[in-house]
Amino acid sequence: MTSTEVEAISINVVKSLGLAVGLIQIIMGLFKANYLISYLSDQIILGFTTGAAVHVLTAQLNKILGVALPRHSGIGKLFFIYQDLITAIIGEKVNVITFGASVVAIVILYISKYILTPRFCAKTLVPIPFDLFLIVIGTIIADWFQVEERWGVKVVGDIPTGFPNPALPDLFMFRHVIGDALAIAIVSVVVTVSMGKVIAKKHNYEIDVRQEFFALGIVASTCSMFPCWPATTALARTLINDNAGTKTQVRFIFKFNFRNNNAKLEKLKN
Repeated sequence: MTSTEVEAISINVVKSLGLAVGLIQIIMGLFKANYLISYLSDQIILGFTTGAAVHVLTAQLNKILGVALPRHSGIGKLFFIYQDLITAIIGEKVNVITFGASVVAIVILYISKYILTPRFCAKTLVPIPFDLFLIVIGTIIADWFQVEERWGVKVVGDIPTGFPNPALPDLFMFRHVIGDALAIAIVSVVVTVSMGKVIAKKHNYEIDVRQEFFALGIVASTCSMFPCWPATTALARTLINDNAGTKTQVRFIFKFNFRNNNAKLEKLKN
């Protein structure tokens, strides 16, 4: 089997998985399964989001150190990952350039968020996208110095432009992915609702859990016509958008919430 055939099969599996996840979430919404999740206590939600944050951080550590780790699954996965990380550090397999660039990026983002941003908020209503500037400058530096060829630093590489042609997923693969789809459908909703409740409590409003079932189900079903993973909440991106004052997806494209920025400005003055 050629690499092209393997890639085509993998894409079909992903698309079938996405459709299965979407249909399961829509069915759960129709049968009002939201009541099973809406009664999650604040302690469970905070514990779940904290645990998810630990897993997200752990998943990024090998990329920060520039080491390749074997895959683990099942109980104790987190401890095996840390064991492999410690072994890689002791064995001096860390890519020094990758680690140095990661540390510099973290320091720059920390200074930008906690030192520069409060000062600029007092002078301008438009938030300055330090994250975007860092990505652009880092891309230029990586290309200029050819860090992949010289020091083995992993880069994203070429990104294809445009959209792939839509195509229906293979329905005959459902029987192979239905078990994983059920687990993904439940976990993705729990993650979304948990993060949503944390933000809702912070800003004093309520979320409609049943609506989240339908929203995620429709997104997953529609995206299954393209090679896309089933969607769920991105913890880090959600917090970044919340700190930036984001209210809607439309605002993320072109609109700024001047009322929130004015409130922040008055808070800084006081």
